Amino acid sequence: MSIDFLFQASNLFVLPFWALMILLPNWNVTRKVMESLISFVALALLYLYLFISSLDPANAAAFSNPQLADLARLFSQETVMATGWTHFW
Repeated sequence: MSIDFLFQASNLFVLPFWALMILLPNWNVTRKVMESLISFVALALLYLYLFISSLDPANAAAFSNPQLADLARLFSQETVMATGWTHFW
């Protein structure tokens, strides 16, 4: 699977959860869905996959002692950006 596909899939995956929380926050179904760990586990697994696939010696060194310029360079890489975006979800 391509990084672009995983990025798009993660965006689509979270939309129903956000919609429920915004539109029907007190609905019993929303509460049950949000109490379930399934959505969090799915995103955590995707995040872990993306994080591991984005690591190389140079990136690991930059992450170990982050400087603003290093982070800007790192986030210009598609895999690192997709990892960050998944983390923000």
